[in-house]
Amino acid sequence: MTKSLFLPLCLLLCLAATKMATAQNLKQSQSYNSSDSDSLQLAALKSTIKSHVKKAEYDSVVLYSKKMLRLSEKMTDSILMAESYYYLGYYLQAQYKSDEAYEFYNEAFKIDVRLGDYELAAEMLNAMATIQKSLGDYIGSQITAVEGLDYLEKTTNYRVTSALQHIISVCAKEMGDYGDALLWNKKAIQLANNHPDQISSALLVVYENTRANILVKYKRYTEAIALYTSLLEAANPTNAREGARIKDNLAYTFWLSGQENADAEQKMLDALKVRLDLKDLSGLVSSYIHLTQFYLESDKAKALYYSESAYAIAREKNNPIAAMEALDYIIGLKHDLNKNTTAEALAYSEIRNGLEKSKQKIRRIYASTKYDNDQLSEDVLLLKAVTAEKEKQNILYLSSFILVLMGSSFLFFILKRRHRIEKIQESYKTETRISKKVHDELANDVYQLMVQMEDTENKPHLLDSMEQIYLRTRDISKENNSIHTDIRYAEELTTMLSSYTPAATKIYTQGLEDIRWQKIGHEKKVALYRILQELMTNMKKHSEASLVAITFKKTGKYTLVSYTDNGKGIAIDGKNYGNGLQNVENRISAVQGSFTFTSERDNGFKAEIKFPN
Repeated sequence: MTKSLFLPLCLLLCLAATKMATAQNLKQSQSYNSSDSDSLQLAALKSTIKSHVKKAEYDSVVLYSKKMLRLSEKMTDSILMAESYYYLGYYLQAQYKSDEAYEFYNEAFKIDVRLGDYELAAEMLNAMATIQKSLGDYIGSQITAVEGLDYLEKTTNYRVTSALQHIISVCAKEMGDYGDALLWNKKAIQLANNHPDQISSALLVVYENTRANILVKYKRYTEAIALYTSLLEAANPTNAREGARIKDNLAYTFWLSGQENADAEQKMLDALKVRLDLKDLSGLVSSYIHLTQFYLESDKAKALYYSESAYAIAREKNNPIAAMEALDYIIGLKHDLNKNTTAEALAYSEIRNGLEKSKQKIRRIYASTKYDNDQLSEDVLLLKAVTAEKEKQNILYLSSFILVLMGSSFLFFILKRRHRIEKIQESYKTETRISKKVHDELANDVYQLMVQMEDTENKPHLLDSMEQIYLRTRDISKENNSIHTDIRYAEELTTMLSSYTPAATKIYTQGLEDIRWQKIGHEKKVALYRILQELMTNMKKHSEASLVAITFKKTGKYTLVSYTDNGKGIAIDGKNYGNGLQNVENRISAVQGSFTFTSERDNGFKAEIKFPN
């Protein structure tokens, strides 16, 4: 066994032994803490929470859910902790406290992942993506939803799968990508039709209503009207809320289409009345905005009344996106009516700033969780467990052993690192030299030969062949030219990613500008550039992906880059990616980093790149 493998293997064996000892102690401590009195207290808390839920007393539900969380921590019961976090997230969301709700959903998600309950983890991601969507963070919401779909890949939970697909569809619609919106909406509807045992007819109506909304954005009014009409005819008479939504959307679309329909105004008002009776706040905002648009040119006073009504409900519901939309109309209408707009302008600025803070906060929460699942609630539980004397002795022996190994191998690794850096630098110099030689010498010689052959009458096929060779040499040069790793690095990386993205593929990047690239070494930046170039090349050639997401994050002493696409994927022994992935692993290993990927045929490709800062 070589010295380079000896130390990591020893560390892994020691850590495994420690895990086994601490897991046994945790099991003993859980048995010790879970007393009969705790169980009785838990039963009483659940009963109290259920009682307050029935009365819609959500403040009390949150209060007692926090007590249940504290009890679950005392009992070191991970499942109960996840349940408590979920209750807190759900009922804070019901009170329109999105930021707090997102944090609690995230805590439940981390525990579910740690316990290996991926279906519940996907449920939490669905709730989190919904909150991001409500805050207007459509790209972030899509990324969260795509991760949720990854967790459900090998499950038969079609209800949550369709819900996540629906979120991706709605976000694409809001961003103006109506083609993708229809694609994901079609997937959700197909699942609902194929699995009525899991997906209710009411949920299917929601998906089909969304499809009609997308058609309206496409200005395909005739198709949208036909779909709304069929939904209204088949609407469940007991579901007045959904019926009012379809009726309002149908009337609004008739008006948008320019068709003669004297009932459009009355139908919108009828839908408004139903929503007022039901106290349907979300529906009321939509009705008020539609009526604002309806009266915008014909009766500005009425339009102002409805826009102010929409704004009041949006603030009550803590919906910043709807509030800003309503304020847009209010400011414009007041200006037309010669009224002062100072208060509205200040409110708009305040809401926008608060919205941006919420988005940033949620992104930080999500980013810190995505790559740190090895530091989840199990570690918290271990800190709370009663530590056995034997574990203390094991830790003492382990610490001494590790210190000896570290001291004896420190010099070896320093020398090895210096040699590796020199080898990497020489490798990159060689790449650039070969590239330049191919371009400056071989390509030019071929071109000279092509010029000389122009007078040869009967060899047009040779000219074509030589031209292809010339273009290939230019491509080799392009793929292996030097990379700017100074302050232009982020811009050059963005340009490369865009240049490798086919027209039919959407690429989303997040966190690229947040990385302090000037603090990262030249060799590491070149390695990352080449690795992403390899992934994008393989995606372009083989995957047929319609969506690519790349996120960048600094966590502790490491930089983490996550790549995900929804393409055809590969088998683990797939030949299309074999040599390329081997090159990727060689590059990242040379800078003491790691590269992991997961993929299956027809199930997309996901990779994580990690290297020290």
